[in-house]
Amino acid sequence: MFNNTSALVENVLYHTVTMDIKNPNNEQVVHLEDSERTALVAVITLMTVIIALGSFGNILVTMAIIQNRKLRTVSNLFVANLSICDLMFVSVVLPVNMYTYLTDGWHYQEEICKFIGFLGYTLTGTTIMTITLIAWNRYKLVVDVSKYKHLFRKSNMAVMMACTWIVPVVCLQPAVSGAWGHFGYIPMLSSCNLGLDNSSQTFKIFLLIVRAAIPCGLIIYYYTAIYVTTRASHQRLRFLSSTTTNSTMRLNNQRREMRLTRMMIAIFLVFVLSYFPCTISSVIDWSRMLSKTFHMFCQTSVFLGSAINPLLYGFMNEQFRTAYYQILTCRVMCRSTKGRHTYDEETENHNAALGHRENTLDNGCPEESDWALRRDWDNLSENAESRQYETCDSNTSTKGSTSTTDCQVSLDDTSGIQKLLSCKSEIP
Repeated sequence: MFNNTSALVENVLYHTVTMDIKNPNNEQVVHLEDSERTALVAVITLMTVIIALGSFGNILVTMAIIQNRKLRTVSNLFVANLSICDLMFVSVVLPVNMYTYLTDGWHYQEEICKFIGFLGYTLTGTTIMTITLIAWNRYKLVVDVSKYKHLFRKSNMAVMMACTWIVPVVCLQPAVSGAWGHFGYIPMLSSCNLGLDNSSQTFKIFLLIVRAAIPCGLIIYYYTAIYVTTRASHQRLRFLSSTTTNSTMRLNNQRREMRLTRMMIAIFLVFVLSYFPCTISSVIDWSRMLSKTFHMFCQTSVFLGSAINPLLYGFMNEQFRTAYYQILTCRVMCRSTKGRHTYDEETENHNAALGHRENTLDNGCPEESDWALRRDWDNLSENAESRQYETCDSNTSTKGSTSTTDCQVSLDDTSGIQKLLSCKSEIP
């Protein structure tokens, strides 16, 4: 009897599983070893930070694009789509993963777990398709600009956005129907995920090729072509810039485009570094040799990318930084509720003048006028080729002071370089 008891204790300690005698259902209770417990605490802590940072950051990105006219560009529409994906990832899928990690199981309706697994795979598919379209957009703008305006008009953009969501859903239908894999709780991954047996591993390989290998190959090709084209053009323009003012302007525009392209490349690299370890490990680990802890950290790295992207936009793009600052300091809200802006639209061929602009602010945004005016002069240079002149009259009343500024901004028709003709400021 003593030998049997010793064997039972040894077996319990080895498998780290005991029976809870107070549990009426006699369910198994998992006791983690110290190393596993430490890893779990680290993962849950990291997930909590990702949820807070990712939710706040992606909401901030979306608000910035909606409220800032200068951020409503084609490229940033893709960025907005990416932010919506990231927001859904960290606010819906990630909390469910936290629950399954903590309980080491799923104790609610199986359909909910299936949906979470399906949603996670859909969001990753939408993300990689959006990043691919961003690369294609930059490629057409830099390398094949003749077709850019036709391809990226509003109607086509709506179709592209819809495809980023529809195509991943279509690709996952074999798993949804259960014909090729299935969605549900996967014990080895401790999460609601895509489950595959030995006979259906080809489906995950299919997904790896269609949703990862092909898009990444296209992205690498697009950015390589952009680099080669821009480098050659940059060298030519640098040689001509000393003699031609127009060449200097083009060189500055090209540098600005390259800064934006570098930001898009950084988004792609963050996605690759965060997403591919999880994908590759789940594909090659057919015999389930890798530990649960390893899979937990791999899956958490996927969510980490969703929190990094908003920081990346602010770090690498000055307009996003400005928009973040406006929102966080309530400058945009003050404008929308207490200010009035009227703008004359630019003509469709980008050659007509931008007309008279008025900006009247009330109390609540002290010293906004001078700051906004200087910012407008800086941002005006971005569209210097498409504008001939801008006249800005700003009458601002602020708390405790009154400032009246009359400014005239003129653009050289041949070079597109912004020139400040005069600025008179009277502060009593």
